[in-house]
Amino acid sequence: MPNLSAHLAPDQLATLDALQAILRRLGAMRDLQSLYAAAVDEAAAFFRATQCDLALYNPERGDLRRVGHCVGMTDAQAQALSAYPPHRVAELLAAWPEHGVMRLLDQEHIHLADAQFSRDAGECEVLLALMRAEGQIVGVLRLANKAGGASFDETETYLLGFYASQLGVLIHNLRLLDQERRARRLAETLLKAPQVVQQPALASGKIPAAARGADLAAELKRLLALLNEVLAYGSASVGLVEGDRLRIIAGRGETMPSEMVGYSWDVTTDRKVAAMIESGAPLYLPDVLADARWVVFSESLKRIQAWIGAPIWRPGSARRERASLIGVLNVDGAVPGAFAADDVAVVQAFADQMAIVIENQRLYTSTAQRAAELAVLNQVTAAINSVMGLDEVLHLILDLLGGLVQFERASIALLEGSELLIVGAVGFPPEAAVVGRRYGRDDFPLNRYVAEIGRPVAVPDVLTDPRWQRTATAAAVRAWLGVPLIHLGRTIGVLTLTSSAPTDYSAENVQLVSAIAEQAALAIERARLLEELQDHLTRAEQRSQELALVNRISGLLSATLDPHDVMQSAVTSLVEALGIQQSGLVLFDWAEGYGQLVAEHPLRAAEEMARYRIPVANNLSLARILETKTPLAIRDAQHDPLLANVHDIMAQRGVKSILLLPLIVRGEVIGTIGLDELGELRDFTPAEISLAQTITNQAAIAIANARLFAETRRRAMQLQTIQEVTGRISAILDPDELLSQVTEVLSRRFDYYHVHIFLVDETGEYLVARAGSGEIGQRIVAKGLHLRIGMQGICGQAAGAGQTIIVSDVRADPRYRPHLLLPETRSEIAVPTRLGDRVVGLLDVQSHLVGGFDEADRFVLETLADQIAIGVENARLYQTAQERAGQLAAVNAELRAMDEMKDEFIQTVSHELRTPLTFVKGYIDRTFPLT
Repeated sequence: MPNLSAHLAPDQLATLDALQAILRRLGAMRDLQSLYAAAVDEAAAFFRATQCDLALYNPERGDLRRVGHCVGMTDAQAQALSAYPPHRVAELLAAWPEHGVMRLLDQEHIHLADAQFSRDAGECEVLLALMRAEGQIVGVLRLANKAGGASFDETETYLLGFYASQLGVLIHNLRLLDQERRARRLAETLLKAPQVVQQPALASGKIPAAARGADLAAELKRLLALLNEVLAYGSASVGLVEGDRLRIIAGRGETMPSEMVGYSWDVTTDRKVAAMIESGAPLYLPDVLADARWVVFSESLKRIQAWIGAPIWRPGSARRERASLIGVLNVDGAVPGAFAADDVAVVQAFADQMAIVIENQRLYTSTAQRAAELAVLNQVTAAINSVMGLDEVLHLILDLLGGLVQFERASIALLEGSELLIVGAVGFPPEAAVVGRRYGRDDFPLNRYVAEIGRPVAVPDVLTDPRWQRTATAAAVRAWLGVPLIHLGRTIGVLTLTSSAPTDYSAENVQLVSAIAEQAALAIERARLLEELQDHLTRAEQRSQELALVNRISGLLSATLDPHDVMQSAVTSLVEALGIQQSGLVLFDWAEGYGQLVAEHPLRAAEEMARYRIPVANNLSLARILETKTPLAIRDAQHDPLLANVHDIMAQRGVKSILLLPLIVRGEVIGTIGLDELGELRDFTPAEISLAQTITNQAAIAIANARLFAETRRRAMQLQTIQEVTGRISAILDPDELLSQVTEVLSRRFDYYHVHIFLVDETGEYLVARAGSGEIGQRIVAKGLHLRIGMQGICGQAAGAGQTIIVSDVRADPRYRPHLLLPETRSEIAVPTRLGDRVVGLLDVQSHLVGGFDEADRFVLETLADQIAIGVENARLYQTAQERAGQLAAVNAELRAMDEMKDEFIQTVSHELRTPLTFVKGYIDRTFPLT
């Protein structure tokens, strides 16, 4: 998944939310074709692409094929782009960028593009996004030509990669669910087969061949209709071998021409049939036009593009022999690669059912003179087919044999490796306890001989046969008949009849017992198959419930992007899914060397969870998980040596047994989820472990997404805070006010426990606390906290060294000086503030969490520290300038006052001088009057 944090701006988080909402809608779909169409439409609309298409990868063929639905392409363009051949796919995958999105028309990759198609389609920009799930390639999402003629930017490229990776997981999960549904439907359909096939009513006399053929064709046609319930095909037909000819006797399908029924050809020259006989297995031609063995001998066959041929073998006969082949089941499709590998197995399963129908019909019509025996045999077969349990089948076989053949004791033994296991018996005394006993093959030479030759052996008098092994339970035996139980050419057991008197078993008796043994073998294998099918149905139902549970939990995990909520939801979901009393999620800090319990069920206080720290060193269980990256189940958690260094934690939490599940993100273990059994010692089953790991994998993806979102949001908040603090620094010219606001903003925005700013005093020897966050910070400043540079505390050491110091656990660091007003400090970061190369102060931040600071905090605080130093210096210079201006203003005022005094003095002197002169002048005028 692309690293979105490096490519999303803060204002683009809404875009990520919208994309995740689309993925949640797609995740709610339960039909693959609807998911494909919706995924294409949503991608085209979200990324504003004028063309959008989706192709799925086939690992067997190595090619990519379109799903059908597309946006913005004509039928001709869609047809031209219908498939990517294997050689081109291999070239594309080899050149695919690591981030998952290829710009196909860039210079680096344009040689991989179909230049003619791009010109015809008017493509100017093409993005190919790889879809993956669980390490496997799912397909490719293709976008072309953004609306309006713009180009797809890098952010859209990474969002497309994220969308494609999540879409790959959705398609993969829905495919698994679809496979489970299909397997269940197949099992249910196979169970219907005996009900669909009507057993013919046995009657004496001969039955016309036309009537027999019509009945058989009708039965086969019903099976073909049943096959169509689990497999979509164009047409299907059944051909029977008649000498050297293969004749079609039944067929159905929309594209099945009526003239094909009755058509025959030389089977000895058909290379397809020869290949089936040679391999003993069905033959699949995904593209008939590319296979030289395909021969078009009718105009109607030209529509066929893919074909499956399943051999119909005579029941009980050896495969890979021409004489054992009684027919062929043909299934075809109208497009190349129309069928998957498991479709071939489905067709062969129905061919085996048809073999039973065909053989039953042939047995029924073989001889009219044996009508009575066949009636009994048919009754046995019908009774066998009506019983589902294996024990009931075996007891019924032995009971019915008593009405056909003279014997006193009978048993059925199945071959299991080198042993014989008696699974059914009649006529033995209860104290013999025969059923359930195991014997070596060599303990009973006659049984071994029958199994080896695969034919019945009749011994009229065992006393005359050196192969007879006398035992206590067989002391009274005189006559013995052994018949092999053969299924599909393989001996699976031996049916034995014994009498206490010498008996000549007739050929008819041997033939009849052999026929019943053949049906018994078929019934035994069918009963086994049914038991397996029932078990598979149970497991399929359980798997379906598990997938539904996983999808529900996946929805819960993706419903929030808060990391703590995601982790808490993960442990709660696991507790509910596995019926566990307690669960805890631990994330590891490899640098610090421990794992911290961060979520648990039942939920406890954060302070209590913080007490549980899991050491990494000498942790054998963790080493095992890191090595294998697989779950680790420990039965005795308090004594197992793998948990030696956490036995005390296991005891404190009351854990008896534990299942440790690795949280893996991008191939690396980031933590573990522990499922704790508190009652008694518990052995976790493989199914429980698989379910738990599936849920854990979903949780790991959700945790990675949540952490990525949180990191993106935190980065945005950091940048916003830097911008805000820088703005305040440039706007505030009072140093004390500046420092006070910076501490408050940092404390509030990042939820720090405490923030302090120190300045170097005039002597250059001490740090002096000048501002602190909250009331506590003001009290500390008021008390005049001084720290000697280079000597006292973490702050003094950081200022002395001129380097940032991060302490993850202050209680373990001898440099830490605790303060009575800050009792909850657990980690600290001290960042010097500089002017040029000179340390002028220090920014000190404290957290109540152990390991509360990382490199992101360092980046933000170091960035702000230098801004703070500049701001303080600017404020100081401004204050100095203000003081200087005040001084100049005072001097100017004093000069103005002196100037005013000067003017007043001059006026006074001038006045005083004028008055005497006037008096003298007047006196003269009077003394010397003018005449």
